[in-house]
Amino acid sequence: MTRRKGFTLVELLSVLVILAILVLIVANLVTRNVQNAKEEVSESQEKSILNAAEKWSIEHSDAFDDVEGTTINVGLDLVFVVDVSGSMAEKLSGSSTTRYEGTQNAINSALEILKQSEKNRVGFAFYSGLTSSRGSCENVAGTANKDCSVVASFPLTPVSSIQEITHGQHYWHNNRREGKVPYFTVNGKLVDINGGTYTLIGIQKARDLFLNANDKESRIPVVVLLTDGEPTYGRKYNESNIFGEANSSLGNGTTNKLTENPSTNSEIIWSIMKTSYELKKDLNQKYQADVYYYTIGIGITSKYGTFMLNPSQDNYAALSESTNKLDKNLYTFINGKSDKNYNYPTQSFTGEISAEALKNIFVDIATQVTEATKVTSVCVTVEDLYKDGYLTTKDIELEGKSAATQDVLMNYSEATHQYSFNLVKTEEQQKICNAYRASKEA
Repeated sequence: MTRRKGFTLVELLSVLVILAILVLIVANLVTRNVQNAKEEVSESQEKSILNAAEKWSIEHSDAFDDVEGTTINVGLDLVFVVDVSGSMAEKLSGSSTTRYEGTQNAINSALEILKQSEKNRVGFAFYSGLTSSRGSCENVAGTANKDCSVVASFPLTPVSSIQEITHGQHYWHNNRREGKVPYFTVNGKLVDINGGTYTLIGIQKARDLFLNANDKESRIPVVVLLTDGEPTYGRKYNESNIFGEANSSLGNGTTNKLTENPSTNSEIIWSIMKTSYELKKDLNQKYQADVYYYTIGIGITSKYGTFMLNPSQDNYAALSESTNKLDKNLYTFINGKSDKNYNYPTQSFTGEISAEALKNIFVDIATQVTEATKVTSVCVTVEDLYKDGYLTTKDIELEGKSAATQDVLMNYSEATHQYSFNLVKTEEQQKICNAYRASKEA
């Protein structure tokens, strides 16, 4: 037998190919790690730049006075989160007008104001509660829901394309009952007014509308949440899955059931509060702007319902002073939480609200957020901040001309008297900086 010596050419080539693949894999990992490190450094440097810009604005506040050509109107992204449960067919305080008719009129009045700017966009999230174990579903255009809750969402679109909301009634039935139910018509789509109150699912739908919206231009996010009663459906707050599992696991659509089980009511209220707070955080991160969050509770007079829509310290104290079982239980429940994040609403309106008062609330909200879009902008470069001593080489490395001339955009809101700071990353932002420099030269 002849003993084999060495490797064949094919075997050698196979080994070389394997080694080459391994080298490519290792090189890719190294490159990726280096890139990640660069991105981390970039984020760290950006934070240092924005902190420096904030210090600059404090010491140069006069730079925002009498600036010509850079006071602009940014757009609004506003989502109406509207309760369409069956109780919306009841009358408003001291009026023959139903709650849904008053809401329709109030929204239409707000739309008139919002339509004054073509930059504004509006979306809708209509919600009610489950009417069967089949869970929630999207309303079908032109038809009434049968065994589903009403969850009809309309994406953020230019306000000019939104028609006036109308209402009507049509025949509805399932295996439980039958009769006529009212509905809204929104851009040709019917939204039934029926069922219990599942506030949480409305908030979740609103978040989807904001996060799925195109955001090429600077905008201010606005949430207007309206309900006409305390929630009768909900689920426990889940820290690891805040906006998931929309289907209800708590409540059966009646307030009597919650009165019998105050702990269930507390879980539902807590979930709405925390989810609202997290929604506001998500919008702040996406839009890099202050979030306006308004809550309206038609006919809500209970302390626990008022606290849900406006969890202020005063309303929290009111829970402890109440003799109502639901109020007391909610106070104890909240008191046992280590994380107490209150005050998510910009403004809150609760109690017996008349048709005229409801219209005025919506008009005032539209007017207020429109005022918030008036922004005065000032630009400086990273090099300016460095030369003036607001940045050091420890904060950032100025590598070449592009880094040194990076623009930093500082916006001042006349309505809120607040500043925001951003690195210029879009064409729109660059145009604002160019307008600022042109105004200085003029």
